[in-house]
Amino acid sequence: MRLLGVRGRRNRLDIALAQQQVLAPIELDLQTGLRQVEDAVAGTNGADVRTDQRDLAPDATLRRGRRRGRDEQPSSCLAFAVLGVLDDDPVAGEPDLFLGGPLSSRLRLVFGRRAHQAIVARDEPRSRPRISQTASRGARRPRRAERADRLVGCTPVNAGDLVDEAVKTLKASPAIDHWQRDRELIEAEDLLGHAIGTEDFDSETEVSPGARRRFERMIERRAKGEPVQLIKGYAIFRGLEVLARPGVFVPRDSTEFLAEQAVRRVRRRRQPVLVDVATGGGGIALAVANEVRRARVYGTDISPEAIRVARANARKLRLPATFVVGDLFGGLPKHLRGGVDVVTLHPPYVARSELRELPEEIRRWEPAHTLTDRSPDGLRIVERSTTEAPAWLRPGGWLLIEVSPDRARAVRSVMQRTGFRDVRSTMDRGFKVTRVLVGRSP
Repeated sequence: MRLLGVRGRRNRLDIALAQQQVLAPIELDLQTGLRQVEDAVAGTNGADVRTDQRDLAPDATLRRGRRRGRDEQPSSCLAFAVLGVLDDDPVAGEPDLFLGGPLSSRLRLVFGRRAHQAIVARDEPRSRPRISQTASRGARRPRRAERADRLVGCTPVNAGDLVDEAVKTLKASPAIDHWQRDRELIEAEDLLGHAIGTEDFDSETEVSPGARRRFERMIERRAKGEPVQLIKGYAIFRGLEVLARPGVFVPRDSTEFLAEQAVRRVRRRRQPVLVDVATGGGGIALAVANEVRRARVYGTDISPEAIRVARANARKLRLPATFVVGDLFGGLPKHLRGGVDVVTLHPPYVARSELRELPEEIRRWEPAHTLTDRSPDGLRIVERSTTEAPAWLRPGGWLLIEVSPDRARAVRSVMQRTGFRDVRSTMDRGFKVTRVLVGRSP
């Protein structure tokens, strides 16, 4: 019997075997403190696990070593039970319990008293194999640490092969918007670096079985459309690691250009004040607070959950920014009226009728209120912001609005109509998927 790998954990032993049709009895000498129990034998045909307290001899096809008579004392061997065949699905939440058919190459063995609790009576119908009621009563959902400890094999693979397979999976996914060249490669390498705990790897780097399993789970989630930032739990935004949580708009690289435009203008002021409207997790506000330390920075959002995440980011990064719940400028201190230098806004601008046309990775994973204001043209929030902002801005203060290229002309018209001057559309040469409209308060 070829043994590929063994992992021990308290009174459980995970064993990887080569494909075998017969599992011989395994005898382990008892160490001090272990409970002496009678032999138990696992049968491969039907995978029943049993013990007989009067006749302890195994079946002829499974016996190993000398046979013991009825009158002999039980040997000092630790009883074991096959609790389940480990499912090789990398995204399964817990191993499937399988007690019928030929044994797989991955077995979970539990020893001692727990083994006896999992014994399946020999006379139970083979068509309905089950765990005994004793084991069922003691069953519980595995803790996350236990689920993560599942055996996945013992042979490392190289990073290049894993990335190649991941890229194929991501390219085939209809849930992902394939707008960027090599996007799948970039994301696969990003997730692999997260799985192995370092970005310092190349195609020949060996990846451990545990890291491989983590990586495959991540790729499975990404292929279903879940953003990379939510999978990792954070995003890197202008060099800052900010939390990414479900229910809060995910910060993206394309929005860094909006923060860059804000930083340029705030730096020119002696005692600058910036307000980031619809701040989400606070990425733009925190980037400005980090890069212009003398600035007073505020962020508002209609979502209490978003404000909780923004405040958590500020605490984690130790940056002086104030976040308040409010509808646009609601919630801001009244003394800021007429004294704000820059207002930034990444509004929901998708028309109500266009929601269903969005890529699945956006439609399914982003909160609806961050995508659309439910207006026919998607410009209701833009119109309100351009109307209310002048009361908060200093004369000559800046309003910066990020939208998609197809909305740029309409937003420019709205800004000009409400009195803003020097209005123009700007574009990041690296990310041409968005535009930032800039204009000065009258």
